[in-house]
Amino acid sequence: MPSPNKSSEDLQLELQELQQELNLLKTLYEKDLSERQQLEDTLHETNSRLALAMVGGNMAWWQMDIHTGNVSFDKRKVEMLGYDPENFKHYTDFTSLVHPNDYGKIMNAMQGHLEGVLDKYEAEYRIMTHSGEYIWFFDYGSIVKRDSNGNPLICTGFVFNITERKQNEEALVKSQKMLQAVLDHFPGVVFWKDRQSNYLGCNQSFAIGAGLKNPAEIIGKTDFDLPWGKEEAEIYRNDDFDVMENGKKKLHIIETQHQSNGHIIWLDTTKIPLTDSHGKIIGVIGVSDDISDLKAAEQELISTNQKLVLQIEERDKQALELIIAKEKAEESNRLKTAFLNNISHEIRTPFNGILGFLALLQDKDVSESERDEYTAIINQNADRALNTINEIVEISQIQADKIKLTTSETNIDKLTEELYDHFKPFSESKKLVFSIINKLTGEQGFITTDSVKLNTILLIVIMAIMSGCLGQRAAGDFTKKHKKETKKIVK
Repeated sequence: MPSPNKSSEDLQLELQELQQELNLLKTLYEKDLSERQQLEDTLHETNSRLALAMVGGNMAWWQMDIHTGNVSFDKRKVEMLGYDPENFKHYTDFTSLVHPNDYGKIMNAMQGHLEGVLDKYEAEYRIMTHSGEYIWFFDYGSIVKRDSNGNPLICTGFVFNITERKQNEEALVKSQKMLQAVLDHFPGVVFWKDRQSNYLGCNQSFAIGAGLKNPAEIIGKTDFDLPWGKEEAEIYRNDDFDVMENGKKKLHIIETQHQSNGHIIWLDTTKIPLTDSHGKIIGVIGVSDDISDLKAAEQELISTNQKLVLQIEERDKQALELIIAKEKAEESNRLKTAFLNNISHEIRTPFNGILGFLALLQDKDVSESERDEYTAIINQNADRALNTINEIVEISQIQADKIKLTTSETNIDKLTEELYDHFKPFSESKKLVFSIINKLTGEQGFITTDSVKLNTILLIVIMAIMSGCLGQRAAGDFTKKHKKETKKIVK
């Protein structure tokens, strides 16, 4: 109230000041209303965006009074289940719908968070919808309010509908199991690795060869952790890096591998780059076939071929030897025939001379000097015939290995000259070149031998050469024809 002692001017001045304060308060009030409206508009927009985000994220918020168990929540939480929100007041209204196999899991998670064992409450569980089907929820929350003693009062969080993700995961697991089953029944070996050549997976055949109980044990291992030797591991890894760096597949890598059972097998391996959805190389895939049987068959075939080649060569050698032996036998037969013909000639000639001169001796008109001459010629031819017969006998004795030697000093020059004189007429009649070269003089011309047998040997040789001159030319042709084969056989 205005003071009664104040003048009108003072009252008027005070009134003006009050008016100014009123105007200021009015201005502040109007400004506060504007800012509040802006805050409300911003809050509304934020809530709208949050609601849209939760709809897009298939999620909803919730809050629970820990002492009473009462809950407040976004209506989307029950709309996702197909229920009326009015039927849910307490947290047990929700937990009664949780799948029996998941109930203990969510209660333990919440209890662990409330007791401070867990930083957050997290749980995945199945919950029944109004239609009787189960869908998957993921709960995520934490304590947001405590009393003065630090005891929890309020817990709030979000719930996510992860049914689609779970279905995708289950489909992926099912697909992976099916793929693994296909790979495990694949007759060859299959494996895949990351950029560092660490194994990401393999099929059952590979796992058995590596001494593993199941393919999952291969994950994270390298070739240096497996039974094959260090040298083989280096080769495998170099091939991996080559494929990944060049981005090109390598086909039909023929290589060995030491198995866990101690056996060494042969592999035909193909490696190709492993890429992601953007085409980026993230590893390598390998497929191998066990070609040990093929390699063994190949080696056996090579060995068999080598044996066949040797057999063919031996057969050809035997065939050539038979051909040469046959032709030699035929040549020998020709020489024997010619030799026998000459022997026959050597026997007939002196006998014809003997018979002829005996007939002359029967002529009464033959003089005494002619008779002596004819008698000498008969004796000479008789000696020649006898010598020829003795030579034949000598040959048979030589063949029967019953010959006896009678050695004496023999003039080899004289012996060869007598043979030359004996065969000279025959060679001239056959138009053969027949010559003798004696360079031994004095004592050099004498040797200790069986002169009769030496004479017989030389006689046979000279007769064989002369009688077989034509056959000798054929023998020369034969030698030229089989020169290479003969050298081969001798070698």
